[in-house]
Parts: sequence; C-alpha cells; structure tokens
Amino acid sequence: MKRFCQYCFFITLLLVFNGKTYATQNTLGCAINSEYQSFGSLPSFNDNKKPLIGYFCEFLPKRSTFLGNWFPTLPQVSFSKSEQLLINDNSSEADDYNQSWYIDLAIKRLGDSQLVMHAKHSKWQHTLSANEATSFYSRSASTAQDVITIQKDQQARLSYTLKAIGASLVFPYRLHQPLTRLTLQRLIITQAIQANIEGFPDNSLYNTETDLIEIGIDSHSYNKGLNINWGIALAAGSIDIDSAAISQNDDDLNEILSLYGGLELHYQYKINKRWFAFSRWQSKVRYSQQGKPDKLKYELGEVYKVTHALKLGLGLRF
Repeated sequence: MKRFCQYCFFITLLLVFNGKTYATQNTLGCAINSEYQSFGSLPSFNDNKKPLIGYFCEFLPKRSTFLGNWFPTLPQVSFSKSEQLLINDNSSEADDYNQSWYIDLAIKRLGDSQLVMHAKHSKWQHTLSANEATSFYSRSASTAQDVITIQKDQQARLSYTLKAIGASLVFPYRLHQPLTRLTLQRLIITQAIQANIEGFPDNSLYNTETDLIEIGIDSHSYNKGLNINWGIALAAGSIDIDSAAISQNDDDLNEILSLYGGLELHYQYKINKRWFAFSRWQSKVRYSQQGKPDKLKYELGEVYKVTHALKLGLGLRF
C-alpha cells in the first residue's frame, strides 16, 4: 500500500507541474483487479484455479497531435499488483502473486502520429500441483543424475517473467481508421517448460529463457461508453534451457515462433465533468512453438499462456 500511494503521489506531481504545458484531458484511474493465468507448457501439473486479487493504477496522457515536435506528451504509466486472498496461511499458495509495470515516453511527433519508446516488466509466481511424478533439472544440475523428483500431488512454486523494451508509432483513434499502434519490441521471457531430450526422462521440467523480436498492431480507445480493443503480434527468436546438464544444440533446434492475441472490453461511465467510472475485461493468449523440433532427440513442449483479468474502478480527468 505504501508503494501504491507513492506512485499516485508521483503521478499527481507530474500533473501539477506539467498541466499547463500539455494538452488537457489526461486521465488517472485506479481499480480493483482480479486476474487468472493458465500455463499450457506444464502438462504434468494441474492449474491453480484461484484468481489473484489486487489493485491497478494507470495514467493515460492526452496524445497531442499539434503541441511540440519533441516530447509532445506526458509519459504513460501503469502499475498493478495482485496476490492470493482468503486461503489458509500455512499453504504455499499464500506466496502466489503477480506484479507488473509499464511506462512509455513520446519522443517525437510525426504528423498525427507519435514515436514512442516503452518498457514493461511482469512477474507471476504461482503454485501448481503435480498430477504425476516429474523430473526437474535445475540450473545447478550438471549431469542427468542430478535430478530433483517432484512426486505426484506435491506442490511446486514456479514463476513466469516477461521483460519488454521497444518502440511504437502511436496514432489517434478514428472510426474509419481503428489502428492506433504499430510496435516493434524485444521480449525476454523466463519460464518453466517440459521437454523430451535424449538421455533424460520424458516430460522433464526445465527453466528456460526465450529471446524474441516481435512486431504487432493494436487498436485501443478509452472513450465514454463501450470500447472494443484488440491486439495481435508475431514474434521469432531463440530459447535456451537454463541447466548445465543440457548440452548446446544447433541454432535450428532452438528456434521459437510465437503468436500473441488480445481482446479487451472497456466500458466508461461519465459521472461528471471530472470523474468517471470504468470496467475493463481483458483476455490475452500467447502461443509459442519450437521452429524445427527433433522428435527423437530434442523436442520442446508447446507453450501457451492464457490470461483473464477484470478491473472495476474510478478515474479522474485533468
């Protein structure tokens, strides 16, 4: 809560000292946030069906199409944190959480569009239950005999981390031209997946790091009433297994192709000139597949991650 208040105070200072310089109708909104993620890279584990509950805050600047060529708009900032509630304190699920932040800065105005640099970080820690005995090879494992066995019905705490940095062209939303963003970014994803590797038990569990270059398009608007937002992206890159027990493979075997799709329903109700209420439902899917698997010697499991989130909150216009 202390950090949450610090973020709100920081954003308020930005508004006070810069409000006369930039276009009006910037918005600051905060909401109660409920979210759930499903990980398809782990067939030997049962999903944790319990959602996380927390808060979400976002500052959306007015995207100026006429004020200044350089740094024409205030930064866009968002932060969220969610965790498990209403569970037994002795359960390892009490440590489950998701924390993420996003920031972008408009560098230059290009006609009606803006060149924007952005960065994002998200970490999800979750506790899953094994539905069968599974071999786990950690970073410190140096041979096939250095294995940790996760027994059936045993709980395992796993994490998923996404880091992103990139650039976008941002366009004003128009009914006849719904495209609002064209993005090129680098993603680094660390997660646990299962794989079949020669010399190791089938469906063994490994920590991995995936490095992707992604290009995507989005359509987003946050006007009064119902807004239907969407985004799609295609990425390619490589994956590395974070264990000394696994020898280096040909680059062809470590190629990864990834698809992303997102749908968002945002409803905004105007209370008065300054205040508004909003609800936002989001569903996101990321699917990744090994480019050229060797089913006899080196086959990585297909990876998909599905995220659902619901936000209910209040906002203020400046």
